[in-house]
Amino acid sequence: MTVTNSATLGNATPYTVIITDNNGCSTTATTLPIVNANPTVTVNSPTVCVGAAITLTATATGTPTLTYAWAEPSTGGTLTITNNVSTIASAVPGDAGPYTVVVTDANTCKATATATVVVNANPVPPALVGATYCLNASPVTALDATTAGATGYLWAPGGAITATLTPSVATSGTTVYTVTVTGAGGCTATRTATIGKSATSSLVVTMVLFV
Repeated sequence: MTVTNSATLGNATPYTVIITDNNGCSTTATTLPIVNANPTVTVNSPTVCVGAAITLTATATGTPTLTYAWAEPSTGGTLTITNNVSTIASAVPGDAGPYTVVVTDANTCKATATATVVVNANPVPPALVGATYCLNASPVTALDATTAGATGYLWAPGGAITATLTPSVATSGTTVYTVTVTGAGGCTATRTATIGKSATSSLVVTMVLFV
């Protein structure tokens, strides 16, 4: 004889079975099932840029000691697992997708949580073209960092936030211009250009008069 019941913490009560044979003889047995609480687990779902580290952290409760089993997408990179923390050192697009962690407690009760990792591509700005100009020359070719899908630009020096920048040639010397381009998910890329500025040559004309 088998009795099946759905286990809940409230079902941890005695069960008694009485067996009677054809002669009217009987025997009794009692059992007290132990219903353990399941562990609980949550895991973060990070959004990262290509090349950044992915860190997944499972937060679990349950009867110690807890063990963790991780699974990743078929296209994912190599996971480095230390108990409840799983990492990938440098994200690539194939690392995006669902990651699952199964927590098992000392009573072999289990809980599962799933994280969704998003990997955003970095913007790809064009190369900037450096040049050398005479002091106060005109015209000066603008540096152009226009990038498809960009959401922002920041130039240094100067702090301009436009896609293009016209270098200053008002002072002599060399200036290295750097632009940081921001794309989807806040991912960034930088480009640099060196602008040289040389002082205008002086021409001295000496006139000799013969009498």
